[in-house]
Amino acid sequence: INAQVFGPDILAVDPSGAEKPNTQSGSPNGTSTHPFAKVYVSLPADAMTFQSTRAVISRLKSEGVTPSDPMLRAYAAIELWWSGRMTAPSAAGTDLAAEIKAKTTKTVLGALTFDVNGDLEMPSYAFHRLGDKGYQPIEKP
Repeated sequence: INAQVFGPDILAVDPSGAEKPNTQSGSPNGTSTHPFAKVYVSLPADAMTFQSTRAVISRLKSEGVTPSDPMLRAYAAIELWWSGRMTAPSAAGTDLAAEIKAKTTKTVLGALTFDVNGDLEMPSYAFHRLGDKGYQPIEKP
């Protein structure tokens, strides 16, 4: 079968449990020869690639810290909480949530805003394809 599939990342896992695809070196166009290579998935966008994170990444590296996507997201969460705490009438969760939702907050991930339902208004997922180097981001499947 020669089909492209878009689905959850579980579809791209080798049934043997191997994390890396079984590829042949020198495959054309850097594409994988793995049987699941035509599976496209949406995975969290890598904060390490955001323009807005470059200065913090540089500073952390200069201090001997190895930054990572989860670290940058935690950093942004603390910035968001701190901004809300500085202007909310109290530390109560409802006051903090209302304050955070009511404004745009500049963070390491960029300016974060929330809609009326409290959902983040920022693309947080990116399309990926399984290739020779594992999951690689792509523009569109």
